[in-house]
Amino acid sequence: MGGGLAVFDGTDWTVYNTGNSPLPVDWISALAIDAAGRAWIGANWGLAVFDGTDWTIYNTENSTLPADWISALAIDAGGSVWIGTNGDGLVVFDGTDWTVYNRWNSGLPSYGVNALAADAAGRVWIGRWGLTVFDGTNWTVYTPWNSGLPSNMVYALAVDAAGRVWIGTSDGLAVYQELILPGDVSGDGQVTVTDVVLTLRYIVGLITLSDTQKIAADFNQDGKVNITDAVLILRSIVGGKRFARLEDVRGQVRWGRVIEAAGRKRLPLVVEGASNVYGLELQVALPEGVEFEGVEVPEGWLEAHRVEGGWLHLAAAGLNEAQGEVVVLSLRGVVPEAGLRGVVSLNGVKEERLGDEVPVVFGLEGVYPNPVRGEAAIRYALAEEAEVRLVVYDAVGREVRRLVEGMQEEGEHRVVWDGRGEDGRPLAAGVYFVRLETPEYVATKKIVLVK
Repeated sequence: MGGGLAVFDGTDWTVYNTGNSPLPVDWISALAIDAAGRAWIGANWGLAVFDGTDWTIYNTENSTLPADWISALAIDAGGSVWIGTNGDGLVVFDGTDWTVYNRWNSGLPSYGVNALAADAAGRVWIGRWGLTVFDGTNWTVYTPWNSGLPSNMVYALAVDAAGRVWIGTSDGLAVYQELILPGDVSGDGQVTVTDVVLTLRYIVGLITLSDTQKIAADFNQDGKVNITDAVLILRSIVGGKRFARLEDVRGQVRWGRVIEAAGRKRLPLVVEGASNVYGLELQVALPEGVEFEGVEVPEGWLEAHRVEGGWLHLAAAGLNEAQGEVVVLSLRGVVPEAGLRGVVSLNGVKEERLGDEVPVVFGLEGVYPNPVRGEAAIRYALAEEAEVRLVVYDAVGREVRRLVEGMQEEGEHRVVWDGRGEDGRPLAAGVYFVRLETPEYVATKKIVLVK
């Protein structure tokens, strides 16, 4: 006999059952929570969805569910619900359509499903008779005879933040982790220019990467993905050639003279006395009325850029050493004689500020991308050294993540928020607020987190 569904918020317990809710039965056999915070509840008499207010019931009478006994549930990265039945196959529901997989139309080795899990790469892991993996096209089945599984009966599955699959069997617990090829950001089994481009696009915020992709992009394994990794991935492609150490970069960075041609302003970024410059990351504020139109990089270099919220974020890398004018920005509008205010990093190891002649004032300057899917860069400026608190709050004012707390120097600052709470777990989609506090300045901006 079952007792219904219980919810514990850390203080209070709330119980839902057939006596006080539309639950069809009290015996709950599977649970999953989607990005919108809805609970998907499996039982031996169908599937219930509860959004905190309303209940929706699906069963064989009002949907194409092949069976009413739901044994496992999982939500994939795209928001589709995967539903395992006790003996009638696997179902995926995308919010509109129901698709049924069984032994006759798929690579499933059995009709029943004991456990389900979805990873960041979009694959679904299915446990019952052995372990089955479905990537949307291909089905792969692991058993004790072709893998390290200790038993052919799989009863529980979970995928952690590092992409490891935890497998509960009738003969103990197994952990499966794929070998990740350093630099293979695309996951196609080889390192190519495509992986460099993906890394550059991630650095400037054009795309997000899964946890597995971030591990591959973090070529030097320092826990972060930056221009250093893009250069190292590029070097790994050619192989065999002896390159200078990126740490030995030299040079003083400044803006060159603005030249006007064909109605555009040509603003070069110059590195005087440049030595061993193979990559750079540039973040500059575009004054009101100034438009970015393009960029020139050294011959053979790759680049990615993004303009949002009045900021230009550029990342570029190459195999050839850059000297003199390392990049040239093409702009329209009135460009200050002092150039643009911002920060440049050479090879990811030498960082310098630009446009110091322009006074810096306190400001919470922007969040991008916004809406956020994965990670967001939060930019702010300090007019002087100050005690800083940068905190993310949810829509009702509860603190969910403290990003900065302590003294920081004058100038531009950038902090990346990964959409997770203080406990390291991903937060639900919705509206959040980031608040910057100093003794002289307080500002708040809204962030929309999507999945």
